[in-house]
Amino acid sequence: MAATAAVIAGVAVSGVFVAAAEQPAPAATQTVATEETGSPLPEIMGRMPTFDNHIVTGGNGNKAAVAKDPEADFHMDAANPGKLGINAAGCFVSTYPDGSEGSLIFPSGTRIIDSGVVFPDGATLTIGDDFVFGGGSAEVDEGQCAPRGSAFLVQSWDSTR
Repeated sequence: MAATAAVIAGVAVSGVFVAAAEQPAPAATQTVATEETGSPLPEIMGRMPTFDNHIVTGGNGNKAAVAKDPEADFHMDAANPGKLGINAAGCFVSTYPDGSEGSLIFPSGTRIIDSGVVFPDGATLTIGDDFVFGGGSAEVDEGQCAPRGSAFLVQSWDSTR
């Protein structure tokens, strides 16, 4: 019985596709043709975020990957909640309840202090603090602060102390 219903549904669906192919193109298709004839699309202006970074080392030897670029005009909006920690290489990372770690790239202008980091706006995050970072992840060159070849670019921050 179920096999018969599937065949009947398949025939009915095929009939719908044939009927749709015979109908005239919707008006939206006309717009696409006009765009192909040379009408310009709006230009997107501004800087996109890159994941270019360098390692900054503090006086106590702690390290952080810090973006080389100034703040981008476009922000990614993924949320990354975690706790600020240090990995085996001495780099600041996100630590999660299951014990895993995530590499971080801090915004340009971030400074390292003995107990954590200071963001460009003066906000301080110390080791062990809970946070919610906004930004996005991408594949990056492997290195001491991104041993798995991926990192989260921090574009906004909120300490949840």
